[in-house]
Amino acid sequence: LRGLLATKPAREQSLEAENPLVDNSPEEKAPTAPEDKGDDWSTISEPAIRLVKGLDRRTLNELKSYRAPPHWVRECLSGIICCLFGKPESWENARKLLTNVACVQRLLNFNPYSVDRLVLKRLQTLCAHPSLKDENMKQNSIAAEAFVSFAHTLVEFRCAPRPIPESQRFRH
Repeated sequence: LRGLLATKPAREQSLEAENPLVDNSPEEKAPTAPEDKGDDWSTISEPAIRLVKGLDRRTLNELKSYRAPPHWVRECLSGIICCLFGKPESWENARKLLTNVACVQRLLNFNPYSVDRLVLKRLQTLCAHPSLKDENMKQNSIAAEAFVSFAHTLVEFRCAPRPIPESQRFRH
């Protein structure tokens, strides 16, 4: 009986060694982010938040004043503004949002986890549009630069890979 009990762990070990689904490598700790890197929203969004804080009624009116906006405003920027505030994408909806200075305060208090995956995917597509990388766009509109920067930061934050904390790892 003692012999059988002693060999059982050895049999299990041999089965585990043969099983390709079992990870037999020594336990390694996942790399953790350095403390000074600051992978939290408030640290990562700081440059974009500075741009948003610079928005006032004059800068919002400058963007809103387009009767027939350029292609990049109609196609990309209006989509970004509407996605951030949960409205259907259109230039008219974006203009309505820009009339209210409270939209700036809503961005300053924005919860990055409140954005669902479909909206995040749409923002990712809009932020990748080549016309938004144009330096002229940034020079022509402070408000456009602030909204694009905020959306781009949100996409980077939500889509960036992060190490999984030990407490949330799957255990066999």
